[in-house]
Amino acid sequence: MPALRGALRYAETMPRICARPTCDVAATATMTYGYAARTVWVDDLIPEAYPESYDLCSRHADRLTVPQGWVLTDRRTLLRLPFAGMGGDVAV
Repeated sequence: MPALRGALRYAETMPRICARPTCDVAATATMTYGYAARTVWVDDLIPEAYPESYDLCSRHADRLTVPQGWVLTDRRTLLRLPFAGMGGDVAV
């Protein structure tokens, strides 16, 4: 199975990109959700991609909104301030 091992190594080195259509920016966060709890969680990018999660770039993670009646919980460890482009990222 050398070909399979090579393919797996290639997949591990590929950067994960934002799941939003037409966005090709590197992912920095992972979004998951629970229908029963009506909750959406945004976490730091998890090590492996899972079918029930969505990788997002920081721009789309920061602008994420949820339907009325749902709760958005941002659990990322890096707080993004409005002027993040000017060195405004602050570790929490």
